[in-house]
Amino acid sequence: MSDEVADPNPLPSQDPLNSQIVAAVALVNATATSGSSAVARAALEQGIAHSANLAMLNAVAAQQNAYVTANAVVLATTERILRTCGERKAP
Repeated sequence: MSDEVADPNPLPSQDPLNSQIVAAVALVNATATSGSSAVARAALEQGIAHSANLAMLNAVAAQQNAYVTANAVVLATTERILRTCGERKAP
């Protein structure tokens, strides 16, 4: 068995090409990392906006249903009043 420890950086650090590769990889990693947080934030904001939109649509639908119900009640009550008045006048 050898007591030698493997070099974690097998490429020579004096090589100018190595430093360019390391810089390029670091730049790509930084770009990907910073961009992904922006994309994640945009997806989150889009989800929040969509949820708010659905809540507003549900509120509008509830208002419309209440309006239809109120109109049905007014119609039924008016019909009943007219029917009752018509029955009283006819002997």
